Amino acid sequence: GNLRGVDPLRSVGGFLALGWILLVRRILRHQPVPELPPFRWPRVELALLLLALSGMIALAAIRYQGQYTLPSWPYYLLGYGMILAIVIAGGYGKRALGLIRPSRRAWLAVVAVIGLNIGATAIYAILPPGEAADVPAADLAAELSTPVSVLLLFLGLLVRGALPEELVLRVGIQPRLARFIPIGWAIAIQAILFNGAHFPQQFVGYRQPFLVSVGYLLTIENGLLAGYLWYRTRSLPLLLVVHLFAFPRVGS
Repeated sequence: GNLRGVDPLRSVGGFLALGWILLVRRILRHQPVPELPPFRWPRVELALLLLALSGMIALAAIRYQGQYTLPSWPYYLLGYGMILAIVIAGGYGKRALGLIRPSRRAWLAVVAVIGLNIGATAIYAILPPGEAADVPAADLAAELSTPVSVLLLFLGLLVRGALPEELVLRVGIQPRLARFIPIGWAIAIQAILFNGAHFPQQFVGYRQPFLVSVGYLLTIENGLLAGYLWYRTRSLPLLLVVHLFAFPRVGS
């Protein structure tokens, strides 16, 4: 069949997510699942975090639209301030933020996941020129021209995207959802919310058609992996490494 206009990485996204999770599960099979912390006000905290996420999405949409110039601090206040305020008010401590030292097996799982992602990305090297659809702003290779550009790129991705997204969605929302629904559903819902947070980027920033942007909400492999990894390790450093080095598809 004709592959033109079809992004092959999206086509195999489900298999990639399954491979990721099976790989992590096998490597961590002998490592116990950390227990959820006892939240003081899970319903209120969940509502506040969902409100913060909604505000972040709205600010991103306004920014991508380009009609108004907004300062960055409201976005960072919502992304960082809400979860930090909840942790401080609840007296949860640094473990609730995932500030723990990962085990060697956990690091091995992350390295294996990144390797699998590189293998999946190799699809672009196999397909003939023009057969893979271009994904706007998805090719990081062109931006990695000097060591300084690499450092600035990943620092920007960390501060603007990876850290606030992981704090709000995985560290904050997912474990509180798991107080009311099974963990599998909590992981799936936060993965959908994660993609929903990127809807303005697809529809407004990249000017993708509306239905294509809506369809992007279903490509939840990144959110599923991060959610499962957080469930098994409760380690924020691991989440950030995966976010920066496994989520991007280099070479598209």
